[in-house]
Amino acid sequence: MRPESFLDSGTYITLIECRVGDMLHNIPKINSLGKVAVLGWYGDFNVGNDALLLGILYNLAAASSNDDTIVFSWHPKLTAKLYGVHAAFYHKVFTVIPRINTLVVGGGTLLTDWKLALFLFIFLSLTILWAKRLGKKILLYGIGVERFTTKIGRLLARKIASAADIIVVRGYGSAKELERLGHNGKVFVSEDLAFTLPSPNEKAQDEILRSIFETKSPLAKGDFKVIICPKRCLGMSKVKKTLAEIADQLIEEHNAKVIFLPMSTSLYDDDRRTIEEIVRLSKRRGEIILLRGRYTPMEVMALIGWSDLVISMRLHPLIFSVKMGKPAIALIGASTLATPPSTSKIYEAIECINQRNAQENDDKICICDMNIDSNQLMNKIRQLFLPKTQASQPASHSK
Repeated sequence: MRPESFLDSGTYITLIECRVGDMLHNIPKINSLGKVAVLGWYGDFNVGNDALLLGILYNLAAASSNDDTIVFSWHPKLTAKLYGVHAAFYHKVFTVIPRINTLVVGGGTLLTDWKLALFLFIFLSLTILWAKRLGKKILLYGIGVERFTTKIGRLLARKIASAADIIVVRGYGSAKELERLGHNGKVFVSEDLAFTLPSPNEKAQDEILRSIFETKSPLAKGDFKVIICPKRCLGMSKVKKTLAEIADQLIEEHNAKVIFLPMSTSLYDDDRRTIEEIVRLSKRRGEIILLRGRYTPMEVMALIGWSDLVISMRLHPLIFSVKMGKPAIALIGASTLATPPSTSKIYEAIECINQRNAQENDDKICICDMNIDSNQLMNKIRQLFLPKTQASQPASHSK
């Protein structure tokens, strides 16, 4: 696709690079941001959100001389400690925003009125519009835009798009949704902000793995290692059964090491509870590795780099699998009362990957509906990934 093009309505979009700093360096006058506040949903013990925040901070640091940044967070002390920035709880918007020059809003699926997310979107919108009224620059950065279904949602989305000085969306689907809302200003399109993160080198990866598995010995590299990242969602009884059965089949037929990895560990969205429910359905539960900690994006990248295959209901393990050169299967369609179905954001990410030729092989991510049964999923694994590994795998022996 050409770097610059028009959507059907004439909305002008520009595809920009996604290396550290490049996204912002391509935007005129970006080095004059002044004091910056970052508004998104951070500090909620979600690795994907942490990756988005790190992507924003990396790009701000690379593109602007400003080091005076404050992040709104559910856990300000933890955010400040982890990322070396000032942080404040969300009710502090009334004292923080009058003292800044630029409000950076991002990243992730922030423009949505899906079910309970509407209330968060109203708060977000009113904060943006108030900041604009105070004369602050507004940068919508790395955001996802979903289809709006409510009148108030569409109204507020149009208003904040008009209020923004710069809009960078995470894919063409989001640009299309802005067009559908009637926005005809310039929109920058790029990949998910997590692509900007540096990957751990081999030494760092080894140290991270030893720390996670609490061992001083090098970890085995010959086994077929599969990481599974589930997500609690509406109507998930079938996918829980499927993931339990696929873990059993991988262990029985291919002597695989199956590792369940939580990406979210907040009180309201804890993958560890879902993992426990899945593993209780497994016949080989004693042989499954359960990771129970709270991990950073770098730690998750190290784990994925060590694995041979990722099966994920969440977006960011798929992005990390691309960064670490590992194949993955995306189980799409998961939704909750607060998050819309994962279908559009996963397709957006994969479209950008393919547009950029970021993969040596476009088939490294296989997309399946989350309601696929275990036999169909196992056939996908055999067709796409196992032929490359079976030659080096020991023969399996079912118990």
